[in-house]
Amino acid sequence: MLPSVPVELHIVALDIPYPPDYGGAIDMYYRIQSLHKAGVQIYLHCFQYAQKLQAPELDAFCKKVWYYPRHTGLSGISLALPYMIYSRRNKVLLQRLRSINAPILFEGIHTSLYLNDAQLKDRFKLLRNHNIEHDYLFRLSQKVKGIFKRTYFRMEAALTKKYENRLSAVQAFLPISLTDAAYFNAQYPTAKTMFIPPYHPYTSV
Repeated sequence: MLPSVPVELHIVALDIPYPPDYGGAIDMYYRIQSLHKAGVQIYLHCFQYAQKLQAPELDAFCKKVWYYPRHTGLSGISLALPYMIYSRRNKVLLQRLRSINAPILFEGIHTSLYLNDAQLKDRFKLLRNHNIEHDYLFRLSQKVKGIFKRTYFRMEAALTKKYENRLSAVQAFLPISLTDAAYFNAQYPTAKTMFIPPYHPYTSV
C-alpha cells in the first residue's frame, strides 16, 4: 500500500543514467523508473561529462532533474580525495541538497563528497555500492599497461580505501553483490546493509 503523503528522495547520480547503455546506467535508470512507479517523488542530480547530452526522458520519472559539470583533468585532482569523488564537487548541488529536506541516495561513493556535511547530518542517507571500489581499482592497476596508468590506479585505490573507511554517516548500504554486502556489513555493523541485485528492464523469465 502506497503512503498517503508522497515520499520525496534525492538521488545523486554519478552520470546521466540515460540512455541505459552500460551496467551502471542500466541499474540507475531502472531504479529511478521503479521508484517513480512506487510513488516516490525524485529530485535527480546528474553529473554531465564525456559529451553526454542532457536527457529529457528522465523528466517523466522525476519531479526535478538537475545537471552539473564534472571537473575533469587537472581540476579534478586532489592529494587527499579520490579523483572519482573530488571531480564531482559542486556547491550548487550541496545547496540544493540542503534546501530540500528529503532523504539522499548517493549512487556510488563517486557522488558522496557531501555525505558528512554538517547541515545534512539529520538526513537519512543511503549509499548504493556499485563495487568495493578500492579493490576494483587495485585490480585494474594489475591489468593495465603502462607505468602511468598503473601508478594512477594504485594511487586512486589507496585514496579510495582510506575514504571507504569513513562512511559512518551512511545509515543504509545498498550493495550490488553478496560479497560486497558482507564487506560493508563487517565494516559498518551499526548501519543497515541490504543486498539489492542490479535493476534491469526485464519483468518476466
